[in-house]
Amino acid sequence: AVLAESLPVSPDDPDYVLFYGDAASGRDPARAVLACAIFDASVELYRQILQRGAQLGVFQLSDSPLQIAQTLGAMEDGLGIYLVNRHPFIDRAEATRLLVRYVELATGVDLSQIQATEGS
Repeated sequence: AVLAESLPVSPDDPDYVLFYGDAASGRDPARAVLACAIFDASVELYRQILQRGAQLGVFQLSDSPLQIAQTLGAMEDGLGIYLVNRHPFIDRAEATRLLVRYVELATGVDLSQIQATEGS
């Protein structure tokens, strides 16, 4: 659920168009600071989830919780930019698939099994 909420709903998602436009270009220093703060908060949330999952033995992490969390944050931002810019091969479903696949590789958990269980 956290992953799905991290991407623009569509290329026209007004929050992301505004956010990725000025913040990504660095033209607006205030938005750049905000973008860094949002990235840091996202990374911290992911780090806590990963660390707790590893402590409980649910995750077998392929790297440190911080490294995985930073990669996820960077992937979210990069994929969000491609979505807003209407990349022909990256739609929301593909971006979500890429994020989920990375999480599976990084945690050793097959998320399709979890999603199937939750849907029952």
